[in-house]
Formats: sequence, structure tokens, C-alpha cells
Amino acid sequence: MEFHIKGQTFRPDIILGDNTLLVIAVGLFIITAVISLKHRHPQLRWLRIGVWAIFYAYFVMVLSFTVFPIGIFTHSGQTFAQVGYGHVPYWEVHPFRILKYVTTNEVAAYNIIGNSVMLVPLVSMFALLFKRFVKLPWMLGLALLASLLVESTQFVLTYFYMNARTFDLMDITSNTLGGFILGAGLYHVIRWIFPKTVQKLQK
Repeated sequence: MEFHIKGQTFRPDIILGDNTLLVIAVGLFIITAVISLKHRHPQLRWLRIGVWAIFYAYFVMVLSFTVFPIGIFTHSGQTFAQVGYGHVPYWEVHPFRILKYVTTNEVAAYNIIGNSVMLVPLVSMFALLFKRFVKLPWMLGLALLASLLVESTQFVLTYFYMNARTFDLMDITSNTLGGFILGAGLYHVIRWIFPKTVQKLQK
């Protein structure tokens, strides 16, 4: 990982990569599993733990693509005293501008598809685990909040040279709409196939 700023090249002193992310995910999973073991329905404890295991595997995958690796400069104040912060390489504030490239740019098409499905597991799994997220406003709010959190994190990390990502309102739009529509659809399909299991899982 390196940053090219005003003709100079900077390399972080510490890089937090996939191993760090995996440790965080395992720690969170252990905490969640312990809480799930206290569920009042013993027969559902392991089912909930299994769903949470899938969720944290998904959690690692998403953050490895969107946030990690994270670079840390141990003396960032001195390092960037002259060049300053905020040299974000690219950001797009027009939420639909990328659509005009879909038919001519294969990367743009894949980008929209990837962003549209990125939050589908999040929305559907939260609906399976928590009854309040069955309601459409909660699904929409969850997708929007998660998308804003990812994009804001990318912007902040890039601003302080801890990563090199783009801030794009089109990503927020496709994340939110895709996560909401497809996530709600996936949840209802699962509930249609396994109605009794889903009903018990949400208790």
C-alpha cells in the first residue's frame, strides 16, 4: 500500500489487513454465540449461532472489499505537515452519472451489480434474526444506514491516507435500493420455503 501525493510517495508504517479483520470478526462471533446460547428456546440456539456464523463470514468478505486494508502512519502529523490532508483521488456526487457508462463500460456494469447485491445478505439475515426488521421501513433504513456507514468510512480513511477508496453517491443508491428490494425478496422466499423455522427463529 502506498500513496502518491504531489509527486511524493508515502508508505504506511503499519498495515491492518485481513488477519486483523478476521480476529475482530471471530471476537464478535464468540460474543454473539455466547448471547445466543442463552436463548429461551434451546432447540433454536444452534440455528441462530449458525446464522450468525454465516453473517460474520459475510461481514469479513464485505469489509475486505470495502474498508480493509487500513494503513497507519505512526507520525502522520509530521509526515503530512507539508502536503496536508484531503487529497481524495476521486469522488462522485452525482448519484446516476455512472449509468451512462453501463452499456459501454463493462467495469461500470459489474460495479452496479456488485453494489446492488452487497447488502442483500445483511437485510435478509437481520429480518430472519430480528422480527422488527421484517417491516419494510426497517429494511430500507438498515440498507441506507449500512451504505452510508461504508461510504463515510471510505471517505474518512482516504482523507487521512489510511486507504485509497472512492466516495460515490451512486454506490449509496445502488447499495440501498438493491439491499432493500432484493434483501426483502430473499427474506420472503426463505420464509415461504421454511415458514415454521423462520417463525421460531424470530422469537
